[in-house]
Amino acid sequence: MSDSKQKIVFSKEVDDNHNGQAIGLSFLAIGLVLQFLPGYFGSEWVTNAVKFVFIVIGALGMCVELGKKKSEIKGLDNFLLGILCVGVWWILYYKFDFWVLNIAIFVLLILGAYAFFLGFQQILYSMIGRKKGDKTKTLSKDDYLEIFTKVLGLLLVLAQIVKAIAGVE
Repeated sequence: MSDSKQKIVFSKEVDDNHNGQAIGLSFLAIGLVLQFLPGYFGSEWVTNAVKFVFIVIGALGMCVELGKKKSEIKGLDNFLLGILCVGVWWILYYKFDFWVLNIAIFVLLILGAYAFFLGFQQILYSMIGRKKGDKTKTLSKDDYLEIFTKVLGLLLVLAQIVKAIAGVE
């Protein structure tokens, strides 16, 4: 009897995808850990700033990784990026309502709205285009459920992150 073990080899694409997701999730996890350790860097203000940066970088990284996934439904990455930009704008506006900062962060609101609506249109178009382009491949109930749960789940996670960072009750 021979005990042969087969070596598992990842392709470069799979390896890059795993690395990107691991980095994004690591940044998110560190940001969330800092949420529960407000004095970690000796000052609550410094810890909140570092936490905010880690959560934003992690969320942006995950948006990028979502965009790389080969899916028949396109636009989810832009949609989430739009929500993230508007969320960051909202936090900064309500935490530091100062007219000079408001002028500077107005760009986030513009980019966020653009990415949100672009992603939304891409999602709809890919669903409609998929129906029209190939009559044998229509969206199933599972496809609709997958889109709905992904969008709803990510919206809920982002809302919780925004709530935690902003300290809104």
